[in-house]
Amino acid sequence: MVLDKINEFLGEAKLAQEDHRKKIMEFFKKNPNPPDKDVHAFAEELGINEHKFEEYIYSVMGSIFAAGYAFKKGFTEKDADPKELKMGIKVEMEHTTDPLIAKRISLDHLSELSDYYTRLAKMEEEGKKAVSEGFKEDDSVTVIKGMHKGKKGTVASVIDYSKATKSKKKGMWIEIEFKDGSGKQLQVSDVKRS
Repeated sequence: MVLDKINEFLGEAKLAQEDHRKKIMEFFKKNPNPPDKDVHAFAEELGINEHKFEEYIYSVMGSIFAAGYAFKKGFTEKDADPKELKMGIKVEMEHTTDPLIAKRISLDHLSELSDYYTRLAKMEEEGKKAVSEGFKEDDSVTVIKGMHKGKKGTVASVIDYSKATKSKKKGMWIEIEFKDGSGKQLQVSDVKRS
């Protein structure tokens, strides 16, 4: 339903043009809380019916607050670990200036994984370690943990699973090619430079 309204609006307003989209984004970046008269003037400047423009804005706002995993599951602030939620709001403020939107995004993540932000912090720390240690292809490494401890090889690739949706692996991993020709993916924290 929301998608139909957006598509209808995009067709009527000719917003499919990249130029219009950029102008709208810039307008709201410069005017995060614009008065109604400014929104109407902006719509007129673009040749868009002001009421249709407002409908679009409302549908976008509705899609932010009435969608997502938490909403679908009935997951609320009461269901979240307070420490994780506090961490989540702080992290999600990277994407918004509104704490309510940051909380809303946090609840979506926490409805899927109750310790999402603890895991995220660990993954970011591993990523920082990989960057600070500068692992790159063809580096010589030694495994320092697990069943391959002591085995030597070279880095075939550095893999960032932080945004992977279908993988159980999270964080920074290194694909190692061992001297015997076998290979293995290991977490950055499991290897050191040789």
